[in-house]
Amino acid sequence: MSNSAHIYTLEDDSLEARIHAYKTMRNELSNIEASQKLSQNKEWQDRLGTEEELQQAHNIIKNSLRATLNNIRDIDLQKAQEQGLMTAKEVGEFSLDKQSLENSVDSKQSQIDKNKAEIRKARASSISKDREMDNER
Repeated sequence: MSNSAHIYTLEDDSLEARIHAYKTMRNELSNIEASQKLSQNKEWQDRLGTEEELQQAHNIIKNSLRATLNNIRDIDLQKAQEQGLMTAKEVGEFSLDKQSLENSVDSKQSQIDKNKAEIRKARASSISKDREMDNER
């Protein structure tokens, strides 16, 4: 499965459709997170799927939520609130969701950068040791 798999689709590109998609994905994220918690309960384990299946579903829903967040601009939020499509609380939650997902992407990239630096350091050390051994011969 691709890391970018998602279920985000729109009937049209209207503000109403985009806001509806965001709210749906946010609700689905809450549902899958609840399922993941319940999967620890022996009574629910055989009903919810494997841990891997739940993680895949979680990833797909997060990717879908990310897509909805990227498809709504700040000016859209103002319009949505003016048109009664979102409350002030929902607009605040939207901002938190967007910031949270951006931070998770940043932290993943940061970890990738750290791993690359460690690999470069290990390679440099290995090359240095190889040269020392060649010089000793």
